[in-house]
Amino acid sequence: MKRSIIATLAATTVLATSAGAFAQSMSYSSVETKTELEAVDSNALTYWPEISADVDMAVLGAIDPMMVEDGNKVEVAIEEISLGGTTMLNAQGEFNTLIGEVRIYTQDDALVDSFPVSLTAEVGSLPMMPQDAIVVAPSRADFYDAMVGVFANDVAERLVLQGNIQEMINDSPNAG
Repeated sequence: MKRSIIATLAATTVLATSAGAFAQSMSYSSVETKTELEAVDSNALTYWPEISADVDMAVLGAIDPMMVEDGNKVEVAIEEISLGGTTMLNAQGEFNTLIGEVRIYTQDDALVDSFPVSLTAEVGSLPMMPQDAIVVAPSRADFYDAMVGVFANDVAERLVLQGNIQEMINDSPNAG
């Protein structure tokens, strides 16, 4: 089965720049990713036991400029890892969907905000390829890294956006 997923370095660069630009608006002290697959019959952790740690590392890398000791706490809950909607992965552990929820808490564990994150890679053709081009499907590890990386970037983009919104609220004439 051939799959293609396009994740550009430019998007990562823009995200890192955005995080730096909004570092003063909302800050974070920790990121904790956990899998909450109890609601679905899933064998994903048999194949991908380190997915929580990998998402943690990718999110932390993307929001590093926003990290401070007394900031808000971020919890990322991975709620579904599936292939075409099936949570029991095949013998190769292939998946094309990651679904989760991000929760932001104060230092006192009061919920500040939460939002869903969903990523699905779809099989497709590559546009504008010469007919004699040879297309190589990504390795299992490359596909996993791309899915985790794009999922983590989606989380980080929303955290940056949340920081930007909080800055606008704090700067409004009616704040305070």
